[in-house]
Amino acid sequence: MSTTFTLPTEEAQTPQDKLAEFRAIVRLKAGYLASLLYSLVPYFVENYGTMGVTSGLVHIIDPKWVMQFNEFEGAYLYMHEM
Repeated sequence: MSTTFTLPTEEAQTPQDKLAEFRAIVRLKAGYLASLLYSLVPYFVENYGTMGVTSGLVHIIDPKWVMQFNEFEGAYLYMHEM
């Protein structure tokens, strides 16, 4: 069974949409990271200036900062955090 994956044609308008794109690409390209990927709990913090992960798997994200990346850059950053 073959599954086709396509990204939305419209640009993500919210940080949550961006994060969903990033996660979808990571899941597609690195399925072996799926359990860790879906264990991260997103937590948006204004003016944080970056993103990071705590030892408790809380994924801290500055919503304005994350909007500057395209889906592939963001997927790479997401993988880096894992």
